[in-house]
Formats: sequence, structure tokens, C-alpha cells
Amino acid sequence: MSHLRYSFLVIFLFFFATKSKAIVELKAEEEFLEALLLRPLPDCKVLGYFHFQISVPPTQTYGRRHHLFPKSIYQLVHKFRVRELELSFTQGRWNYEHWGGYDPVSSSVAKPPGVELWASFDVPKDQVDSSWKNLTHALSALFCASINFLEDSTAYSSPEWSFRHSGSSLRYGTLPCELFVLKILPLR
Repeated sequence: MSHLRYSFLVIFLFFFATKSKAIVELKAEEEFLEALLLRPLPDCKVLGYFHFQISVPPTQTYGRRHHLFPKSIYQLVHKFRVRELELSFTQGRWNYEHWGGYDPVSSSVAKPPGVELWASFDVPKDQVDSSWKNLTHALSALFCASINFLEDSTAYSSPEWSFRHSGSSLRYGTLPCELFVLKILPLR
């Protein structure tokens, strides 16, 4: 009886070790980076810079199990077949007269004020515009912002030459005066 119990324990430990190794390997494929920079400025203001980056390797099946990648963003990526997406919300500008010539944030990752959206799609050329339109509407609802105004052909561009994926599947748009809601507050 004790031999059977020992065999069962060995099989259980082997199964548990194999299963946990698979989970660790799955988690290792995803990557989450975050950065926070808070710096006092001479006129009693504070520079605040927050950067979050989540990377998930591309898969043929668009796997549903992610440990770090947000489910709501995954659903958009899957539904609209987004290859790459970058969304930034920026407020304010660097005042060179008061704070000097060195801007610690803009020196590496300058963004225009408002909203900036880059998206590259894995769809045929004739479906890129409809994917862009649907993506902007979905992001607008998700972030409580008027990103949907980027659907207008005068509000976005389709750069053929860029530092990103080139080709007709890339879309870029900005809204210079956009604010977004961090938390939906109850109304009375």
C-alpha cells in the first residue's frame, strides 16, 4: 500500500511540476514594463510621466489565455486583427523659458499634446479603413474619450514611409485637445 501511495505521489509531483513549468513558460512570453518619473520644476509644478508597455508575441491562433495582457484590449486586437497598437494621452507641454532646455521625457519619447494613435492591421488592403474606423470607436468607448473622431479621413494618415511597419496597413492619427476620463464618477 505504501508503495502505491509513493507512486501516486511521484506521479502527482511530476504532473504538478510539468504543469507549473508550462504556466511559467506561458507567462515568460508576455512582458510588462512600467516607468514613473516625478520631477519638481522651478515654478512649483511637477513633471509627471507614466509609461506602461505590455508586449505579447504574435500567434497564429490569437490565444485567449494571457496573464498580463488586459482582456478588453485583447478582444479589440482579436476582433479587428491589430498587429501593433500604440495609444498615448498627453497633457501640457515643456516650457523651455521657465524650466530650461533639457526635457527628460521629450528627449526620448516625445508625444504631441492630446491623443496619438498608431495602429497596424493584419487585414487585406480593402479592409484597413473599416478596421481603423471600428477600432477608433471601440477605443473611444473603452477610454471614455472622443477617439472616434479619428475615423474621418482628414484626421488620420496612412504613411507609406515610417519607422514602424510600412505599407498600407498602418494608420496614424492625432487629436490635439483631447482629454480622457480616468474614472467614471456617479452622476446625481
